[in-house]
Amino acid sequence: MPRSPAAPPGRAASVQQGFLWSNGAVDPHSIDNWAQSNVTLKNSETVTALQLRVRVARTADVTSTGAWSTVVADELVTSLEQQPDALVYTFTLKPGVHLAPGAHMFAVQYGHATGGRNPSRDSYEAIATALDGTRAEVNGGF
Repeated sequence: MPRSPAAPPGRAASVQQGFLWSNGAVDPHSIDNWAQSNVTLKNSETVTALQLRVRVARTADVTSTGAWSTVVADELVTSLEQQPDALVYTFTLKPGVHLAPGAHMFAVQYGHATGGRNPSRDSYEAIATALDGTRAEVNGGF
């Protein structure tokens, strides 16, 4: 799996619970002092509620440089919490919005010390509710 230079293999793996599937990976376009971590969520049912939290562990010079998603920006609330030990990005589906079955990518971006970065302490967790009220939770690493 492609990752930032000097980053050892991470824990990235596909995870599925019920109608929700996920995968986390460091983007192959990450460079020596900047990275993007991607979470792909696939839902086989219409989703009426979704919250995804991506935790980027604090390492040398970690600073947020943004976040984005393939879900229309008007349908999400995106926030960043700067904790002492991590940057925590949260993507929340707005009330009343329905997310059709499909694949959706969520990306968080951050600068870091030159020389690459080990993502092994980074993680994500997602909780989704389907139209019929069924809930699914997935989590993983990068």
